[in-house]
Amino acid sequence: MDKLAQTQKGGDNAVQNQIGTQIVVGIDEKRVREICDEKIEYAIKDLSAGAIEVAKERINAFTDSVLTKIKENSANLSSFADPSFQRDIVRAQMSAAESDREADVDTLAELLMARMNGKLKRATKTGIRKAMEIVPELEANELMVLTIMLFYTKYTPNNKSGISVEHYLNALDDYFKKIIQADLPIGNRWLQHLTILDAVIVEQLGSFIPMEDYYEKEAAGLVCAGLRVGSQEHTNSVEILNQCGMGADCLVPNDLLPGFVRLPLVRSDDFSFLPITIPNIPKIYTMRPNEKHIEGLKKVISLYGKDSQLLKQVKDEFAKRISQYGTLKKLKEWLANSEGYFELTSVGEALGYVNARRCLPGLPAIALE
Repeated sequence: MDKLAQTQKGGDNAVQNQIGTQIVVGIDEKRVREICDEKIEYAIKDLSAGAIEVAKERINAFTDSVLTKIKENSANLSSFADPSFQRDIVRAQMSAAESDREADVDTLAELLMARMNGKLKRATKTGIRKAMEIVPELEANELMVLTIMLFYTKYTPNNKSGISVEHYLNALDDYFKKIIQADLPIGNRWLQHLTILDAVIVEQLGSFIPMEDYYEKEAAGLVCAGLRVGSQEHTNSVEILNQCGMGADCLVPNDLLPGFVRLPLVRSDDFSFLPITIPNIPKIYTMRPNEKHIEGLKKVISLYGKDSQLLKQVKDEFAKRISQYGTLKKLKEWLANSEGYFELTSVGEALGYVNARRCLPGLPAIALE
């Protein structure tokens, strides 16, 4: 017997249901604004007449920011039909109404955009909701600290950032220069405040890893001894590279250790792409190594020098280079002199993430856990 075709019709902005699935129709940018407008009365219901107009003006600015981000990101708007999400709209609107800082409007809009991810875990949704509530209570430099720590622990320039230590540190310094837009806080009152707001957890016995040690591990492809020019390991590496079809031109001078060469990698465990240069052409290109290439690259790395004195020389030079960059030096000293070690909660991560995306447009998305 032939199966009967299922058909449904619905009016504008209707939510249609079939067994096992939900079909949402009619949610477009016009409807998004209507939904946001419908929720305003819930966001301002406890305000007096004198405060309502100011609140509406701030909430409308928030809605405008949300719509702008929706257009820029071609966002899926089905979340706007979800009851839980609509209540989060009200939460964000209430905070927008409270805040007199324009930057907070953008932060709240970014939080709502992050909340639109339909695959978020419940704990992550809770973190975003709490983040929406505390935005008006945060000092600008406290939000900056959350952003610094999120970026510090979640992002690092990859192999596309160049083939030299200078390229790498320049990229890091530029990133942090855009994030650090005020004086870094001193003392511990700010840390107490972030703890009260559930944005951080203070660990009494912990301490921050020195910046040079942290980035030494993140950039192990740069901070290495490599191959002594003319050594047997160097000769063997050239042969390996020739055999796998890459050639000796893949090796570049080790700018932390004169007389040595290395592969042009930032991360020694990331072979997704490899920077390459062409003689007399300043532009850096990237190639995607195949399995045979990757096998050869791993063999070359296994031949790198392991002498403890050489490695110490490399690490010391790397630490010296970091201190030559103003913003990195400032951050390095601040971390070293911090009066308490702390980690971000899901609330702090959500705030740091959206502010990092605001400070650094085009920053790759991360999975908020």
